[in-house]
Amino acid sequence: MLKLSFAFIFGLVFWSQSAWACRVCFGNPGSPMTQALNWGIVSLLAVVMVVLVGFASFFVYLMKRGSKHETC
Repeated sequence: MLKLSFAFIFGLVFWSQSAWACRVCFGNPGSPMTQALNWGIVSLLAVVMVVLVGFASFFVYLMKRGSKHETC
């Protein structure tokens, strides 16, 4: 079973042109589909960045609040 799956993956990667990139990557960079893909990537990156900044700011808030209430 392992040899069969390895042969399938090997064939897919090395003998098929369609395995290298999707039609958007092969196509026109100015097409609406490519622009939509780019905007989708930008929006997902923006969501991830907002979550990461919120997470980091929460810990900064906790550090500042903890420094106000130091114990001996």
